[in-house]
Amino acid sequence: MKLYSAAEDLILARHWRSLSQMTKYLSCALFLVIVIGNPTGLTGAVSDSSPVVQLPGERLFGAALPPATPTPAIDAKGYFDSGQAFLRGKEYDKAIDALNEAIRLDPNFAAAYMRRGVAFAEQGNFGSAIRDFNIAIRLDHNYTHAYYDRGIAFTKQGNFGSAISDFNDAIRLDHNDADAYYARGVAYHKQGEFDKAMSDYSEAIRLDHNNADAYYARGTAYNSQGSFDKAMSDYNEAIRIDPNLAPAYYNRGLAYTNQGNLDKAISDFNEVIRIDRNNADAYYNRGNAHYNQGEFDKATSDYNDAIRLGHNNADVYYRRGNAYVQVGDRDRADADFATAKRLETGQ
Repeated sequence: MKLYSAAEDLILARHWRSLSQMTKYLSCALFLVIVIGNPTGLTGAVSDSSPVVQLPGERLFGAALPPATPTPAIDAKGYFDSGQAFLRGKEYDKAIDALNEAIRLDPNFAAAYMRRGVAFAEQGNFGSAIRDFNIAIRLDHNYTHAYYDRGIAFTKQGNFGSAISDFNDAIRLDHNDADAYYARGVAYHKQGEFDKAMSDYSEAIRLDHNNADAYYARGTAYNSQGSFDKAMSDYNEAIRIDPNLAPAYYNRGLAYTNQGNLDKAISDFNEVIRIDRNNADAYYNRGNAHYNQGEFDKATSDYNDAIRLGHNNADVYYRRGNAYVQVGDRDRADADFATAKRLETGQ
């Protein structure tokens, strides 16, 4: 059962951070996939892909960078400032070039390694990013956010043990770091250690009462343990804090579906589509809700959109075929059943 889906390349959350001598936060838009089973026993109501838990909101690469106007590069500091400006403008190759020069002029410039690691990470080159974070930590053993960013990179690589170790160090150096607790919770969650994950999410919430992502993530952990009322409460709180948090609407829509409250489910799937018009799973699940309400034309329209957006599996064709049967279009129904059978058998 899929608790939330987005395009695979959307999946690590909204969270990289780097702390240098010059500025504190940067930001990016990655998401972290977390696979969760079907605790509800619901059959056929949702698709068979993986759920998603997001890292915290836009608090990392880019938020406090200076305007995207490179300063004249006279010395290492000048190249460093230029690199930061290029990062702000998302010109990662230029940022790397500028930071290369800063490092050439000052091989012990820990913040330059940190920023270059950020640029590599933004390009998806996590191996190079980790190497730069390693050097930054070697140059400054107390570089809190170097541990944090390296932990995020390890998480992205699926190396959760190393990620947890780095988040432990980040928390050791700053025990009030809500993001580090949240990120460690995600790593525990990914490993199926839900109690530890929920403990970290709760600590992140205690430190930051407006952390919508932590409420959302804790809700998915509650859902995985069968605590559906607590999960719904956390989804509600996440949405109150961030009315544009699509995964919370999506998972709450599934919860309403499981409860048989189809009108509220459809309303939540509408919100997901408002926020992300290319979310195939939202169309698919809204189509299921319309079908169960007897609104077969609306169901067919949603299945069409789900297929158009890449939800190309046997189940959606079977369901659209059944909708065609209900409106008396046997030819289209038979064509969909044949496609579903072909997809099932791989022929």
